[in-house]
Amino acid sequence: MATEAPDPQEPTPRRSPLSVGDLVGLLIASIFGVLTLVLPFGRDQGLYYYVGREWVRHGKIPYRDVFDHKTPGIYYLHALAIRIFGEHQWGIRIFDFVAVVATGLVVAWLSAPRDERPEEGAFGRATALVAIFFFGVLNFWDSAQSELHYALLGCLAVLFARRFDGKKKHFPLLSGLAMGAALVMKPPAICLCLFAAGVMAMRLREQKAKPKDYAAMLGLTAAGASAPIGLTLAYFGSKGALAAMKDIVVGANGYYVSHERDDNPFADTLDAAQGYVAHMMPLSLLVVVAAIVLVLAKKAGDQERVARYKFAFSLLLVSYLCVAMQMKYYLLHWTPLMAPLSLLGLLLARDLTSFLEARGYSVRRAKIAPWALLLGIYFLSPHGRRWGEQQIAVWRYARGIDSRERYLSRYSFEGIHFNYADSSWVGDWLREHSSEDDSVLVRGFQPEVYAIAKRSYPGRFFWATFLVSKARAYRRPEYLAEDLAAFESAKPRFVVARTECEPGSVDDASYYLPRGYHRVLDHGHFVILERNP
Repeated sequence: MATEAPDPQEPTPRRSPLSVGDLVGLLIASIFGVLTLVLPFGRDQGLYYYVGREWVRHGKIPYRDVFDHKTPGIYYLHALAIRIFGEHQWGIRIFDFVAVVATGLVVAWLSAPRDERPEEGAFGRATALVAIFFFGVLNFWDSAQSELHYALLGCLAVLFARRFDGKKKHFPLLSGLAMGAALVMKPPAICLCLFAAGVMAMRLREQKAKPKDYAAMLGLTAAGASAPIGLTLAYFGSKGALAAMKDIVVGANGYYVSHERDDNPFADTLDAAQGYVAHMMPLSLLVVVAAIVLVLAKKAGDQERVARYKFAFSLLLVSYLCVAMQMKYYLLHWTPLMAPLSLLGLLLARDLTSFLEARGYSVRRAKIAPWALLLGIYFLSPHGRRWGEQQIAVWRYARGIDSRERYLSRYSFEGIHFNYADSSWVGDWLREHSSEDDSVLVRGFQPEVYAIAKRSYPGRFFWATFLVSKARAYRRPEYLAEDLAAFESAKPRFVVARTECEPGSVDDASYYLPRGYHRVLDHGHFVILERNP
């Protein structure tokens, strides 16, 4: 008996937005992410937080009223976190988690053929990969930075570019918007922006587009990119802060970059890349495995697989250029590589699943095997062991086994004289011995103290690195004169100086003794001074 043909008018069943694999991946990412809410600020996070807080709470405009040298994107995030969650150090960590999930979504779509949806479960698996690379590797100091967010926006621009075709004429505009937002977050995103523009041009070439199509694409992209940048410049211009922004972001940063540049940047770049690969071991081995798969796919003539891996490696190279152009290679600066690394991991997991299925393994086992292998490798690696130790330390502190000081001392770097336990002690002391109306000045590069103390300083130079560092001596005489005038006008009740500093500098306690202050106490590398009655 012949079967009845399906009714062509009958709608095909829609796939569920989230599969079981997606939910499992999001659960893994959540386990890694939620535990970062207990992490305190390092110096950088304290800096961005202070600028954002003063902007939101006291109407102080970045650059004009508070001095820092980053582009404004990271201040936007902190200001928004404070507006939504209040004055807490965990607010920016929630934004990190949101960015990790969003990066997982972008990676999942990048892993699919250009005109198709991601396969079922790809979103969850990609998010788990990004979470492991980000939360599972970076510590309190290297997370909650601008790198994750500019990389996300840059990859989003690439995604819109890759999905662009004749029917989706608004995609160049969306790609441009993501480009502009990425550049506002941090200028090294320019590499990802140029890559996205190149991808769009290649798409037009494949479609044998006419010159007018290229012009339209370029115009829409430029219009989109101009919007976030133009709005930012218009805002700061309306507040009379544009000149200060240019002076700091262009002038001070230009001096800083030129005076901290290494003698042999090419060799140093290669050394730094080797160091990063060694640090990420054994997770970095997936690059080697992916390269082997690419070679085998070429030999087998599997053009579709070759195209997937070539695109992932191209994104990896461009992300590396984002790092290299800064000529700074702290672990946090390598964050943009996590999206392409996750993309390679996702492609390898897919191929391993197909390989196992072809050899008789059940679909379920074949899908679980790559992730069991990855998690096993991670938790047996130094990164996994450190992550486990961190969770045990949190548990011991929560149970009262370890004291607060012992727990907080975990967050320290003795080589640069940073110990969060000392910062916390000084911040608590300032909050207990001052009122909300009292101004406090914290010298050195210790802005996390302001967040703990919930105090602020009226002058622009609430930190002193650009007043003392030889590599940041841009307009030093003018800045010192401005700082002294602001100090004499504000007359803060307390000054927190540093013990490891150049004698007689603005970081030194002796600088304030003849200016009407006396030494109250020393704690760690801090010296607390109070204004004489």
